[in-house]
Amino acid sequence: MSEIGVKGFWKWTWKEDTVPSDSTLSVAFSGWVEPDTALQESAKIKNQLVGESYISLGGGNENGRFTSSKIDTIIAAINSGKFSGYQGIAFDIEEGDTGLNSRFQEAFVASKNNNLKVLVTISHTAPYGISDAQQLMAAFFADKNIDYLSPQLYTQGTETQNDFTENMGVKWADYANTNAAIIPSIVQANLYQNAKDYFQKIGLNTKGFIQWSQTSSTPIPSPIPSPPTPTPTPSPTSNSTWNINKHYNVGDLVTYNSKQYKCLQEHDSVDPNWTPPNTPALWQPL
Repeated sequence: MSEIGVKGFWKWTWKEDTVPSDSTLSVAFSGWVEPDTALQESAKIKNQLVGESYISLGGGNENGRFTSSKIDTIIAAINSGKFSGYQGIAFDIEEGDTGLNSRFQEAFVASKNNNLKVLVTISHTAPYGISDAQQLMAAFFADKNIDYLSPQLYTQGTETQNDFTENMGVKWADYANTNAAIIPSIVQANLYQNAKDYFQKIGLNTKGFIQWSQTSSTPIPSPIPSPPTPTPTPSPTSNSTWNINKHYNVGDLVTYNSKQYKCLQEHDSVDPNWTPPNTPALWQPL
C-alpha cells in the first residue's frame, strides 16, 4: 500500500460513477441490511469496484436496521457462500435493537471463517440509533475479528470539512482501545490529512480513509445520518407523483410507476436518477 495506507471508496449502487483507479478498497453501498436485496442492488455495480471489493450491509433507516433475526439471516447467507464474490463485508451499523453485541460477534466470526474481511462503520464515534451504543462500541474495540473501524466524519455527506462530533457517550479517546485499524470515512479525499492530524494529536493512528462523495455526481444527502438528538417526524403529507427539482420532507408520500413510497430523509430531488426505486436511502416502498 501507499504511505497513506487504505484508499477506500463508498460506491453507491444507485449511481453510475467511476471508482478512483488508485483505490485499494471499494464498497458496494446499497443501504440494505437484508442480504439478498443488498446482493441484488450491488450486482449492478460490482464490476466497477477497484481494489479489495466489499459489500455493505445496513444503513441509516428502517431498510438498514439491525435486529437479531436480521443477523441470523446474514450469518446464514455468509455460511452458504452468498458473499463469496466479495473479499469483505462492510457492516454499516447505525440503527438497531439493544443487546446485539454477541450477535454481531457471531456474524464477524462467520465472516472470518468464510475468508471475508470485516469492516465496521458508524456515525461519528458510535451508532446514533442503538441505545446501548457504548457497550456495543466497547465490544467492537475488543473484537479481534474486525479488520477496519471506520467512523464517519460527516452527517449529511456534503460537508467541506471534517466533523469530529462525539456522540452516544463514546469519546474519540476510547478508540485507543481498538484492535482494528482506524480508517475514517470522509466526504472527500483531500480532508484526510486534517483527519490524520486531528487523531494523531489525541494519540490515534489512522491507516487510511474511505471517501463518501462520488467522483462525478450531484451530492446526495448521506444515507447514514447521525443526528445528535432525535427530532419529531412530521406527519405524512398527501400523496403526489414524484417529480424532479422538488423539496421532500420526511414522511412525504409519493407515487412512482403506480407504486407508493414514503420519504425517509429530507432532500431536494435535483437529479433525475434519484427516483424512489433507485434511492432506498431516501424512499421506502409501501
